[in-house]
Amino acid sequence: MMNYVNKKELQPYKDLFNEGMIFMHEKIDEYKYNYRLVGSAKRNLVIEHHNKGFDLDYQIIFCESIQPKSSRELIEIKNRFRNIFNEFFVNKGYNYADDSTSAITIKYPDDSKIINSYDVVLLSPENDGYYVFKYQNEEKTIMSLAKVKNSLGFQKNYKKIKGNDMWSLLREKYRFKKNNNIKQKKSFSLLIEAVNETIDTL
Repeated sequence: MMNYVNKKELQPYKDLFNEGMIFMHEKIDEYKYNYRLVGSAKRNLVIEHHNKGFDLDYQIIFCESIQPKSSRELIEIKNRFRNIFNEFFVNKGYNYADDSTSAITIKYPDDSKIINSYDVVLLSPENDGYYVFKYQNEEKTIMSLAKVKNSLGFQKNYKKIKGNDMWSLLREKYRFKKNNNIKQKKSFSLLIEAVNETIDTL
């Protein structure tokens, strides 16, 4: 059974990522971008797995739409961010970042288990929502911008959750989904599902 992580335990890991982004801004200045903590970590709903630790979800959001000339250009942008994360985090004891389908995943190992990890996605803003850098094949040779589902409706629904009863229900649903995450969905996707299901009970 996985349990929630205390807010104070998370703060050093948030601070470390902030340091990493300061390092990132020193290395990449040809793009304007911001970053933000999202999902369960922002809302103190982080759950720790007994051997996978806990993950913090971040989004790096470009200030202007990315209009690539080719798939290769998107891959090169993502690789550049991933390589700079490696420059910073590997020296802190983290593994080299995984190049996941959409996320850059940075893990901190301890013997046979993971203490914590960061899942970072790159987003391009468009008129109808945000689009994530995402590989379209298993070989990871084709990348495109894919619309983030429910990206506009999530904040609206989240604000509807008020009072101890609704928060308790959300925490219960989210923990259940984390404990039964057979398809290995990202935490933010599970939180979106839990929020929508909680709203449906109104």
